[in-house]
Amino acid sequence: MKKIGLLFDERLSHDRKKVFNRNMTIFKSKYSVDFLPIGFDEETFIEYLEKDNYDIVMIPWHLYFSWKKAANYNATRIVGYFADPLLHFEFLAVPNYQNFILLDFYRFNLDEIEILLKLLVAKSEDTEIMEAFGKTAHYISSEWFQMDGESSLCIDQIFSNPILQTIAIQDRVPNLRLFVTALWLSRFKEKTIQTPEEAATKFLLAEYNNRIIIQLTYKCPSLTSKETLNEIWPTAEHSNILFREMATHSDFLKIFHFPKTRKISITGFFLPTQRSLAHSGEVRGFWIENRL
Repeated sequence: MKKIGLLFDERLSHDRKKVFNRNMTIFKSKYSVDFLPIGFDEETFIEYLEKDNYDIVMIPWHLYFSWKKAANYNATRIVGYFADPLLHFEFLAVPNYQNFILLDFYRFNLDEIEILLKLLVAKSEDTEIMEAFGKTAHYISSEWFQMDGESSLCIDQIFSNPILQTIAIQDRVPNLRLFVTALWLSRFKEKTIQTPEEAATKFLLAEYNNRIIIQLTYKCPSLTSKETLNEIWPTAEHSNILFREMATHSDFLKIFHFPKTRKISITGFFLPTQRSLAHSGEVRGFWIENRL
């Protein structure tokens, strides 16, 4: 079991502190979670990390944005989180990070936060969705290949599956379809794929308790991690409308780049409460990371 360190956000309101502390205490019974001492400056915080062996450390968003050395600390994966409303104007610029992980602990309920943690501590990218949702979830998987006129047929087949026909999910189908269409276009917007190896694209949809994860994995990434973050961050200039669409229509977006293998993995997380629509003016979580 991976060891997680948590730095409590002292700036939370009294009510939000109670909710957040209760949730994290519950997770402490399931995971190896240590509450870190409060009041460190950045240098002292790094010195503290060097004395212990944490795999993951979660720190409040305002420290994640201001502690440049800590956020890029190599010995431990440093993750930012927010547990109260976070508005776009609170940021002057996007942090210049190679990897950027900002988790939403405000809108997500306890079960949904646990899914984020399971993704965070997953043993590998190949099994992360299975680890997050478990064997009893419903799964749809397919291979995508570029052919004239195949996009509508492929997408129609996905949405004709009984998994996506339940009443609880119907309200989310328009967002899901727009997200899947953006995935298709991000992969096949230019007909530059020649070899069968380059053409292979893995699509996966998982559903559990009306929560949905959609993932597409393929080769030929067109952007670096930093460029991707600049494309989807709410206050940035947007030239890549497809990445912007993915961020808009999902409740949580995760993008992995694999520079050595030239592979990219795009994952969208969708909640039954449609938080991406109800809180469109607020920042949501993003996870952009280079993987070796």
